[in-house]
Amino acid sequence: MACTKETVKPSGLNIWSSEAVDGPAPAVDIIAVQGLGANPYYTWVKKVPVEKSKKRSWAQISKDESPQEEHNKRDDDNPREVMWPRDVLVPLFTNARIATYSYESDWRDRHIKTSLRECAEQFLNILKQHRQHANEHQRPIILIGHSLGSLVIQQALVIAVHQQEFQDLRLSVAGIIFLGAPFQGSEVANFGEWLARLSLLDSSLLQVLKKGNRELYELSTDFCGSYNDWDLVCFYEKKDASFGGLLHAKVRKMLPLSFLALINSVHIVNAQSASIPGKRRIFLNADHSGLNKFSGEHDENFALVLPEIRRIVIHGPSIVAERFRAKDNIPTRLGNVHWMVPRSTNTLFTGRDKLLLRIQKAIYCDPTSPPDKQKRFVITGMGGQGKSEICLKVASQMQKEFWGVFWVNVDKEATAESEFIAIAKRLGYSAERVPEALEVLASSKQTWLLILDNADNPNFDYQVYFPSGTNGAVMMTSRVAECKRYSPDANEALEGLQEEDSKELLRKAAGIPQETWLSYS
Repeated sequence: MACTKETVKPSGLNIWSSEAVDGPAPAVDIIAVQGLGANPYYTWVKKVPVEKSKKRSWAQISKDESPQEEHNKRDDDNPREVMWPRDVLVPLFTNARIATYSYESDWRDRHIKTSLRECAEQFLNILKQHRQHANEHQRPIILIGHSLGSLVIQQALVIAVHQQEFQDLRLSVAGIIFLGAPFQGSEVANFGEWLARLSLLDSSLLQVLKKGNRELYELSTDFCGSYNDWDLVCFYEKKDASFGGLLHAKVRKMLPLSFLALINSVHIVNAQSASIPGKRRIFLNADHSGLNKFSGEHDENFALVLPEIRRIVIHGPSIVAERFRAKDNIPTRLGNVHWMVPRSTNTLFTGRDKLLLRIQKAIYCDPTSPPDKQKRFVITGMGGQGKSEICLKVASQMQKEFWGVFWVNVDKEATAESEFIAIAKRLGYSAERVPEALEVLASSKQTWLLILDNADNPNFDYQVYFPSGTNGAVMMTSRVAECKRYSPDANEALEGLQEEDSKELLRKAAGIPQETWLSYS
């Protein structure tokens, strides 16, 4: 059961997506890790004002509505809470397990005493406990860290380098998105540490976050040494934060004017500290606490983060699979992961052996030697001659050769669009139009087979259904002979079965045992 606002845990993995018992297993894990002393729910929430209704007089209110109705309407005017991992990521990435990770790190609570390493070790262990099944060990992981959460991720992955039991977790990390990560510390941490000591609170985490901290430098060095080739993207804040007004008057009097000026307008983590040398960095139009809060899919800041998540979701499976192959020294292809074919092969299928071999040779994609053009094969012929059955047979025979096999009925534009969008969703991409879905296939680094069935309209340009790129192959069936133009070098105008094949088909259809076929010759 998916987590809710009421059931969110203050420490541990909170899963916001629902997984159907009889449905497919998630293809990827997307996990967001909170920052220092954050609320496990509200740290990811942006409150969006609702459009206020027109004001009315009390006379109108008393005439038109009961007190309870008016109370409910005032409730409706409250800001809308957008918890973006749940409200945005879950519907966008339907094949992913969406989770947030929370840990108790509020330095203002005198009962909490912890360290960065302790937080990281706990994160590793809880993550491992949630990936116990065989089909989860190598599932790609996308990590999103906000502020201190980024350092928790870094420390966890550095630990994983040296502990064998966490090797699968480490290799499964397809990419990391850092939101305001204090890789080089923060000037504001000095202020927090001063307050903690003044109140006799534990300042261990704040000491780590201080500018120029040796432990932080060593952590960054170890991390970059082990994960320099990983897919990492850094986001940093563009706006200043101000929290001096939150201080009690007595505390303010104890602080020097220069320090008050610092905390009244400051970047909590500046661009330099939030960056990793050699990795892309992007600013968001927000202060530090706004880096992890978005109002929806079309939020201007989320519009910069979303493409990075999508890219890692699409390319992550092949990247992770390659790591595990290298680890095990297995020079084999990934095998079939996505099978979107409407039906199984007809058990009565007979003959066409030479054609089947010819098609297999034409569309075979060698992952070690990418072709200079897309592999294609077009089958034309009258209705009922078995064009679709041939495609089913080839797809079944070559299933393990392709990472994905996708079938689209292009008889009607609306049907084709719906099925292309379904393919994109299966691959973790929320497409709304055919070109967007085609882009998902075109950008895939794995080999795929796309079957365009029933391309029978002589006035329609079916080229619009061919993805670009050379990592995949396309088969097409059509009653229109001119459709061979889509594959001039590899096509077949289908004719009836040969006499012997026709006899064999009749024997199969009649249920005659194969050992007695010779008596019917």
